[in-house]
Amino acid sequence: MRRSFGALHLVAITSLIAFVAVAFLMVYLFRTLAIDGLIKVAEVEHVKLAQLIGNETWDDIFGPWIQATQGKSIEEIRAAPELPAIERKINFLLKGTHVCKIKAYDLKGVTIYSTDPKQIGEDKRSSPGVKAGLLGFSSANLIHRDQISYLECEVHTRDLVESYVPHYSRTTGKVTGVFEIYGDATGVLTEIDKREWFLFLVVIGPLALLYLVMFFIFKRTEDALLQCNRARSST
Repeated sequence: MRRSFGALHLVAITSLIAFVAVAFLMVYLFRTLAIDGLIKVAEVEHVKLAQLIGNETWDDIFGPWIQATQGKSIEEIRAAPELPAIERKINFLLKGTHVCKIKAYDLKGVTIYSTDPKQIGEDKRSSPGVKAGLLGFSSANLIHRDQISYLECEVHTRDLVESYVPHYSRTTGKVTGVFEIYGDATGVLTEIDKREWFLFLVVIGPLALLYLVMFFIFKRTEDALLQCNRARSST
């Protein structure tokens, strides 16, 4: 009978491991799906925003700006008198959005504008995001705070969705540049974390109750077998 008792205990331990694994799996799936949804929604919003900014600025501002900066040094570009006007225009278009940073690249992968003036003039032709954008593909990636962006090798202090969106000419339909947009996702991720813990408690509660019921059944079965064994031994 000792083997039977061992088997019952093994079932109880295995059930506990299975219940815990199911709880963590459900929470993991929830977080994965929630973050994937966050990235997809942010990418759609960034594509729309890039189209708006491109329609409002590329032909009248960035196009002439690219021509005006040809052959100039980075220091001359960053000190150009046109930049304050460009910055005011971009800030006006970004008003009311969750975008905390935006950059624009020409067909050579050079940063022709950035909300961080120190990055204007940088050559980013080797950036995977810029490369994909110049080929006509948009992309998005979640960057956690204090994590290095594998596309830009930058460290940020907030959770961000980093998107690269190609800009197409309204006359030729060809790619004329790329926008890089950073949207603040800190608040949404905080809400996901809260719901993740709530889901864990909701899942673990019923599973714990089910385990206790099964353990009670196992224990009753074990006690009944033990009592039966004692009765047979006494006869």
